[in-house]
Amino acid sequence: MSYQPLHQKYRPQTFAQLVGQDAIATTLTNAIRLQRIAPAYLFTGPRGTGKTSSARILAKSLNCLSTDQPTVNPCGECEVCRAIASSSSLDVIEIDAASNTGVDNIRTLIESAQFTPMMCRYKVFLIDEAHMLSTQALNALLKTLEEPPSRVVFILATTNAERLLPTIISRTQRFDFRRIPLNAMVQHLKAIAELESIDITPQALNLVAQIASGGLRDAQSLLDQLSLLPKQITPETVWELVGAVSESDSIALIEALTLKDFTALLCVTRRLVDAGIEPLTILQTLTSSCRELLIALTSPTRLDLVTVSPQSWEKLCELAQHWDITALQHTLQQLQVGSRQLTNTQVPVLWLEAVLLSVSPQTSTTPATTTTPLIADTLTRGHSDAGNGEKLSASPTLRVTASFSSLPRRKSPTTSTSKNGTGTQPTLTVFQEPEQELTSSVSVTWEKVWQTSLSYLSPLNKSLLSNHGSLLDVEGSVARVGIKSASLAKIATNSRADIESALSKALGKPIEVNIEVSH
Repeated sequence: MSYQPLHQKYRPQTFAQLVGQDAIATTLTNAIRLQRIAPAYLFTGPRGTGKTSSARILAKSLNCLSTDQPTVNPCGECEVCRAIASSSSLDVIEIDAASNTGVDNIRTLIESAQFTPMMCRYKVFLIDEAHMLSTQALNALLKTLEEPPSRVVFILATTNAERLLPTIISRTQRFDFRRIPLNAMVQHLKAIAELESIDITPQALNLVAQIASGGLRDAQSLLDQLSLLPKQITPETVWELVGAVSESDSIALIEALTLKDFTALLCVTRRLVDAGIEPLTILQTLTSSCRELLIALTSPTRLDLVTVSPQSWEKLCELAQHWDITALQHTLQQLQVGSRQLTNTQVPVLWLEAVLLSVSPQTSTTPATTTTPLIADTLTRGHSDAGNGEKLSASPTLRVTASFSSLPRRKSPTTSTSKNGTGTQPTLTVFQEPEQELTSSVSVTWEKVWQTSLSYLSPLNKSLLSNHGSLLDVEGSVARVGIKSASLAKIATNSRADIESALSKALGKPIEVNIEVSH
């Protein structure tokens, strides 16, 4: 006998064998038992949750030849059951709506519905991926769904019921298939592993179910792949096969991020990239881990809400004590922005490292200011009146808002001679602060300008530059921006236009930016 994949070999043959859909199985079983068969059904839900299998079970139950009427336990051995299982029955017609989207295809289907069944009690039309039908095709189907011929049943299966016309949905009995619960999936996979003599640990089996995310077909396919390995299947084996970030590496990333150990963060990231894991996968895993960290912070007793082992959950609860909800929400937003950037860049590894370095549990949120005051030297002005020789009092210290192209410079006191030549009187004296105080004042000024300019940057550039950049100096219309490392300086160079725009807005004039490495 030819090889059968596990998801086909262990496909449910009766409603009693349907995994994780107890309410739907009970409802359809009672409908068959009470002979209350609707003319149209709508099966909707995620992939791999049993929609097509349920449709075939329903077709078998309606037409099984082992009894004189519909039965909840089709034999699976009669000619009709075998024909339905192999999709070769003339009275149970399966249509792939993805490749038969036009109105002409539906008109042909409607015409064939007018003929009585040849071998079966009911003529069943299974339209898979029904949301792919065109609007004209769905409209052509409306009248037939509302008043179908006798002994005709339509079953529409779709993963996206929202794309169907409301008038179509209202003419059907809708059944929403949910994702398969973790425990039910684990028990089903365990039974398959025992029947197939697959050597797999309970932890690995649980991990397979978690990775499938509620899709039983995905879990069975992954188990089928793992069964080809010659050694015992462990969680490490599963992670290696699927090319995802392992649970231990996810915890290592979160721990490095929490403790702001950026060296460890980069080391773990580089090791994962070298192992062949895509940068976007790493970032998505970190985002998922942050979500689990948020649950650990708000609901430390709800292990059932996450898909990690008890040991990892304890570690997450411990790390969550270093965070607050606001910081976690901000980090999640940064990771979301970074994910969009990674999908549109030619250098994903570089941007991955930039995103990871720009996020931290305590992100500065310095409020933006509308003007940046220039700290000027204290000026004392003296003036001699030509008419009466009256000396004016010195003016107080000035604080002005001006261009940063004219920094305060050290000058010597100056004197001028009066018109009558009878002596000299000081007209302008600039008192200078000591060199250290002047440097400190200028540094404070550039810091204020820098904080103002950050408010004009895009979120990703703001996160990067607020943690790893600084404004070193402004000479005329040229600004020097320092970045802590060469790799980050390269990323900042790609965003030079954004930085120049932000600084121009902060200083009120066009600015050209030179980016350099500044440790």
